[in-house]
Amino acid sequence: MTSQNTMLVAGAGNDLMGDDGAGIYVINRLEALDPAHIDLRNCGTDLFRLATARRHYEKIILVDAIRVNEPPGSIHWFTPDHIGNYSVSGSVHQLSVMEILSLLPLMNAHFRGSEFYLVGIEPGDFTYQQGLSAEVQHSADQVFELLSTQSGCEQVLANCESVRVSE
Repeated sequence: MTSQNTMLVAGAGNDLMGDDGAGIYVINRLEALDPAHIDLRNCGTDLFRLATARRHYEKIILVDAIRVNEPPGSIHWFTPDHIGNYSVSGSVHQLSVMEILSLLPLMNAHFRGSEFYLVGIEPGDFTYQQGLSAEVQHSADQVFELLSTQSGCEQVLANCESVRVSE
């Protein structure tokens, strides 16, 4: 594929662990749609799969289950500057999402100058089962709908950037 897209959307998670599969669910739906305005990457449980990118992307949106102790299905919009001000817990990844995003530019020059965004869906159930809870699937469907269009992607970026951190 010789895409000229400047935006990459990546999904992370484990679709065998209930709501942890939210990011994979979104990416699978987008892959079936095959949108022309974005490139896609299914990272599964290994966010370092992003490090194999062979080109530069101006903007990278990561969709993942993120526990911030809100009700299941809550959608969290972050830039790396914002997420550090929240209490994020319950990561099932060996390193935190932010640790991995900070390492990517060191591992691959294609990520230097890239802007990272994180869309986190609050999980409810991390038990060994396929499928998402109703609340998480509803939110994942909303994220999919946004990312399926160019204008929706712009809305996702605006949502991430509009997060205001209380001091």
